[in-house]
Amino acid sequence: MTSTYGVWLAHLTGQGGLRVGTFAAETLAALAPNPATAAARHGAHALADLTLPTEDLSVASASAEHATRAAQDHAHWHTAEWVVDGEPHVARMWEFAGGWTGFAHLGDVYVVAVGIGVGAGPLVRLADTRAYGFDHTAPIGRSHHRGEQRQWVESALPRPNRHRHQDHTALVG
Repeated sequence: MTSTYGVWLAHLTGQGGLRVGTFAAETLAALAPNPATAAARHGAHALADLTLPTEDLSVASASAEHATRAAQDHAHWHTAEWVVDGEPHVARMWEFAGGWTGFAHLGDVYVVAVGIGVGAGPLVRLADTRAYGFDHTAPIGRSHHRGEQRQWVESALPRPNRHRHQDHTALVG
């Protein structure tokens, strides 16, 4: 049996939305040379996937490779201050193809955010998860996800690009 090491929630708006993932630092440390690299990779790949042009998927491979390189270079991403539970935290931020991603280390977890059509403002603690259909105080596993019969697509943010963004063109010409 595998255990769940991360959870993504999506907050949709009329202009786009925000996807927020929380990942156990201990598990991320087992996935990459350091957990920050793994957190950056989760965000960079989610952003690359969401910003693919819907009418031209020929940039998919180049975008994935670009996201991998960007994640490995996360120490050079610009920084921003996120306020979580009233406490400031330094987040590393990367922009690509009309969206952004960022991550911050908060004790035993990493928080990863991906934004499309929204700014990277302060994050807040989610204390009531009933709107998402689960009890955040109960242990979760893959069976919970299957039991709810939710599809990843249901939580996907709107895709901002029908055609290639200039960032895609810069990758493939």
